[in-house]
Amino acid sequence: MLGAWCVRPKAGALAFLLLLTPWLAWRGNREVIDLLDAHRATTVFDQAGLTARSVVPTGKRVRIAADNVGEAYRTMFSLDRADSSFVISKPDESVRITEVDEGQWLLVVPGRPVEGTATVTRAFDGFVLLRR
Repeated sequence: MLGAWCVRPKAGALAFLLLLTPWLAWRGNREVIDLLDAHRATTVFDQAGLTARSVVPTGKRVRIAADNVGEAYRTMFSLDRADSSFVISKPDESVRITEVDEGQWLLVVPGRPVEGTATVTRAFDGFVLLRR
């Protein structure tokens, strides 16, 4: 390509633009993806949020019951719903289904006993998704 640019500058510039630039952009993108994948740390809180996002219909509110604020915010980030909220309770306390209104969803992270009648939609290792 360098030789083509020396002999015929327009042809060399066109080859650089159409061949080398797209290849460099693709290769750089692959390097960034590989680097970021190595540092990804998925936790039960990420998995709970992603599962709730895929299961709960759009427009339905989700309330998160968690042990601390950081875990609740991490779950809310993965859930990606503007109307979601959370409630913090002690790790040894059971969660009351009355924390949510009729028709709402409750995501309990980490999974703990739930008081009250609810429809269990998903029960995984570490979290439970319920609908009242």
